Amino acid sequence: IIYGSPFGLAADGNHLVTQETLGHSLFPNGNFSWSLASGDFNQDGRDELAVSVPNMTVGGHLEAGAVHVLWGAAKALSTAGSRYIHQDSPGMKDQAEAEDKFGASLTSGDFNGDGKADLAVGIPFEDIGNKEDAGAAQILYGHAENGFGNNVFICRDGFETGEDILGASAAGDMFGYSLTAGDFNKDGAEDLSLGIPGDDAGGPDSGAVHVLYGTFLGLTWFNEQLITESKLLPSGGALPGQPGAGNNFGWSVAAADTNGDGFKELLAGAPGTDLPAKPDAGAFLLIPGSAAGLTGTGALRVHQDGGKKETGDKNYAVDGEAAAGARFGSCLVGGGDFNADGEEDTVAGNPFRDNGDDTDCGAALIIHGSAAYGLTYQTDVEWFTKVRHRVMGLVTDLAREEAGGKGAGRLFGHNEFLDATHVASSTKTMTLLLAVEAIEAGLATLDDLVTVSELAGTTGGSKLGTYDAEGKEELDGEGKEQPFIQPGDVMPLRLLLAAMMNNSCNRSSVAIGQHIAEKVKGNQHEFINMMNQRAADLGLAESVFGHPAGGWVTRPQDLVTLLREGVRHPLFVQFSSLEFYGDQPEEVLCGTDIMENAKCNGPFPQMMSMGLYPGRLAWKGGNGGLWYNSDQALNVPARPSAAWCTTSRVATARRLDRTLAVGLQQTGDGAGDVQNMLDYGYRRLFTPDARGAREFPEAGGKVGPEGPVRVKTFAIDAWEGAMAVTAVIDDHEELRINVWSLDFNSRQVIPAGHASQTCHLLPGAAWREPALVDLAPVPSQEAVSDLISANLTGERLELKIWRVGQNP
Repeated sequence: IIYGSPFGLAADGNHLVTQETLGHSLFPNGNFSWSLASGDFNQDGRDELAVSVPNMTVGGHLEAGAVHVLWGAAKALSTAGSRYIHQDSPGMKDQAEAEDKFGASLTSGDFNGDGKADLAVGIPFEDIGNKEDAGAAQILYGHAENGFGNNVFICRDGFETGEDILGASAAGDMFGYSLTAGDFNKDGAEDLSLGIPGDDAGGPDSGAVHVLYGTFLGLTWFNEQLITESKLLPSGGALPGQPGAGNNFGWSVAAADTNGDGFKELLAGAPGTDLPAKPDAGAFLLIPGSAAGLTGTGALRVHQDGGKKETGDKNYAVDGEAAAGARFGSCLVGGGDFNADGEEDTVAGNPFRDNGDDTDCGAALIIHGSAAYGLTYQTDVEWFTKVRHRVMGLVTDLAREEAGGKGAGRLFGHNEFLDATHVASSTKTMTLLLAVEAIEAGLATLDDLVTVSELAGTTGGSKLGTYDAEGKEELDGEGKEQPFIQPGDVMPLRLLLAAMMNNSCNRSSVAIGQHIAEKVKGNQHEFINMMNQRAADLGLAESVFGHPAGGWVTRPQDLVTLLREGVRHPLFVQFSSLEFYGDQPEEVLCGTDIMENAKCNGPFPQMMSMGLYPGRLAWKGGNGGLWYNSDQALNVPARPSAAWCTTSRVATARRLDRTLAVGLQQTGDGAGDVQNMLDYGYRRLFTPDARGAREFPEAGGKVGPEGPVRVKTFAIDAWEGAMAVTAVIDDHEELRINVWSLDFNSRQVIPAGHASQTCHLLPGAAWREPALVDLAPVPSQEAVSDLISANLTGERLELKIWRVGQNP
């Protein structure tokens, strides 16, 4: 359990709760915490936590299920006196039976509007008569004194008190498989939605949702609604869904006020929905609330088949791509206003979403609310993991690395020895290095005209857009990017290098690689060979290259080693640190197209992958990755079985004449993590290192002839040759001067002589209050700075010597 704080979730005070913590023996395969719900059941101002154990054995009944309730307390949830509830608990309606799975779903809501939260417990595998797995739910109403008072048992045959509801229990319905609470009619009492994913009304396992409305009496059958994907019964109108066998409508349910009108909307998942040629792709319905309850007016069917647009008949296609077996909508969360616009947002789970080579890695789609439409696909975004690996990082002092070899400059590393991963566009630093070395060798020039091949001009991923004279990107009529580099173009090498490093243009990278390979090896297909050979020359033992724009599998040390070589070349630094290209006379922006017509771009900015860090020197970043096929270049190595890049960063900075390099892989906050690592590196490099200490006078010794007396005031200075002097005046106004030899390597402060003189105050003179600490720099060739400090501690001085930024 992680508690909130004014600064967000706080690690301090967190604790782990198990059944053993709650006074029960650990139960194998009990699935403790399968579902959770919180609410203030006793109205004391503190929320309680309900934790289910759906496979718990109760009274000898296997998998009958149970729920623990932890009480809220002043500082944290209390495990003392927690309630243990099951269907054989005193006063509970119905009784425990094998394989009921009491607690398979939980939710809380104030169903009778009395200010106390009530707990709804799903029992989806409850047998009703001879109807196996028909399902049921148990409602435990909140109570001020003991947490819970009355309880009610509900199945599709009605309330245990005799009131009938729409529909009838049938084997395999799984009534109560999912639960959510929300005030759909804004009457002050929350309503309960129960998913029935096994309902067969629209075909086997087509699914349904039952809504019971809250009143001052609690949940009743008044105004109830039974919902299929195509209609609300007995009233509410038509819905835009299409019932079908295996859709499992009601597999998930959630509530959110997505249009900000005060009425909660119902979100109901149908993850088994088939889309054209994509079985089990998944979808969900958004059903608006109103004063009369849920209504088909304004309802939407949401899926991923169509690419962020309204596809007709109130069907909305959101971000991502529908895929067979993805089961979009398997889980739904509503109620959070992530962008604080007054309309609550929706998160839709996509648990079996594939991403590249990563199978079933899953994804989550965040869909913002909209006052006009209930949701908007304009700003939605799909988050996925690509089997996210842990962050790997290294910050290195390049001066120490030069002096001591690879690894000698390490100031801080994190997971740098985990399995190698892709670094995507950080690969372009090798492409730049090879181009710079070819130019320095006289084999190429910045003014070379490079013909953009079909392969280069059609490379996907990041591109150089088209910019106006003010450096603003120009989009087409549909608001899309207009790639400047096209097949058949002839462009200056200088412009292509800037496009590669400023805008991470993959097309430029491929064109540069082919051109440099032709100039150096006489064969444009040799560039991958050149990359891997140069890696071997530099000792990049963990590296494999397979594409000039985004094909590098490596670890952080090799990133840093390549940077160390790169920053030795002024041209490498020039192109990897351009913050804007095209505002200087030599920064050409024009070439020709395939028809030999002149084409010019406007000036364009740099992607600031390390932010505006002081002393920034060279940088690049990337995400994703590319790899040549064997027919696109010679000797392309097989792509290693490595995770694709989420975000990578390489960066160097120079401060106080010391250059640090950072290599980051799988980072969640690229620029922020680069800056934090550089800050840490410089703090560690320049934080004074205490080298030695001495007390004057020695403990228990004397300053003057009448001692022991305290030091009244003092001064300190230092000069060439690692020498320092202290001057002390004691209570008897005797001046004592001591000379010290400072050895920073052996960490010693050594007396080198002394002199004494008695001084007398002039009439009316007063002593100035002494400083508690004084500091003097010691001239040094061995570090950024050597220092001596004197600290007045009672009757004595404490002398210390310090070294800052030791030279390698």
